[in-house]
Amino acid sequence: MKLDYIVISQIGNVSYAPTGPFINYLKYKKRRFLTILHPFNDICKDPTLVKLYTRKKLILKTFYLKIIKSFGLQFLSYFFEFFFNILYIIKNKLNSYRFVGMDCLAVLGGIILRRMGYVDIVIYYNVDFSRKRFKNLLINKLYIFLDDFVALHSDYVWNVSMRTCKERIKRGVRKENVIHMPNGVHIDNIKINKKSKNRYSLVYTGHIQKEKGLENLINAFPRILKKEKKATIIIIGEGEDLFFLKNLVTTLRLNNNVFFLGKKNNQEVLNILCKQGIGLALYDLSRDYTYYCDPVKVKEYLGCGCPVIISGIPEIGNILKKKKLGLIVKNPDDIINAYEFLLDNTNYEIYSKGAREFAFEFDWFKMYDKILIK
Repeated sequence: MKLDYIVISQIGNVSYAPTGPFINYLKYKKRRFLTILHPFNDICKDPTLVKLYTRKKLILKTFYLKIIKSFGLQFLSYFFEFFFNILYIIKNKLNSYRFVGMDCLAVLGGIILRRMGYVDIVIYYNVDFSRKRFKNLLINKLYIFLDDFVALHSDYVWNVSMRTCKERIKRGVRKENVIHMPNGVHIDNIKINKKSKNRYSLVYTGHIQKEKGLENLINAFPRILKKEKKATIIIIGEGEDLFFLKNLVTTLRLNNNVFFLGKKNNQEVLNILCKQGIGLALYDLSRDYTYYCDPVKVKEYLGCGCPVIISGIPEIGNILKKKKLGLIVKNPDDIINAYEFLLDNTNYEIYSKGAREFAFEFDWFKMYDKILIK
């Protein structure tokens, strides 16, 4: 069977970007394609999901149990997935014009399949870039070697940030093979009603970890309430530090002002963001991928007309500051000052209107149209 695309991702939940948006784009374009979606080891233990589409129609959906993960041997699961990808394609006699892999082991499989004649073009869709992925030094060196190898031997490397593009070129990848493919937002899925927008609310969406700056924000929040009694914090998502943050909120007696909404699908997230005032992206450098990342949440905040309070670590922070779409903060005092600045009606209107207009540049489908013409 000849396909247009084979897409392999380690983030099995298609609500996660960019897996979901890219699959939705292929469906919108009525492509004939196969997806093999493995669960992200740090997030869930769901089974691998295989789907085959033709002209928007799903014609095959199969689950494969992850026995290795159920026993907690997560590292071995990487190799299980690697061989599964290759054997499934060979066994089912699938050929494809483009192979898109979203992790280096998947891409290695694509390179092997290209060598065997099963695929024509291999694309490494590098959704995050890190030089310190694993705590074990030996495993981390192996990861870096593999990541560099597949980048060098792919036909194209899609990178979410310009910093990653520069690193790829510095590490030997040909400049013409390095493509900047930033994260985006589904603009058509966003409906803003200014009358229902609560500009006093601060909102965070994403994985809940300490390095996302939420602990500092909550500790500073009593001082924010002294300046504005209507202030609230909305937190959307799950993560390993959720219980810790809930206890912190209880300890500081902020339960009437800080709300945890749990996990939501992408459309639910966008609907909630449209009613909030200011988006939060408070990264630190405890994990080096934050320096190279292009946060999806920031694009969604902008699309929903929310100015952004952001740390200066992701490269988009400086862009937001320059274009008057957000404010860069370094500490809790900066957060308080940024919030107070955006409470001013004139400032908020300028930043909110600019945010919405800027987001149109990052519509997922328009960006994929542009990049796949090349």
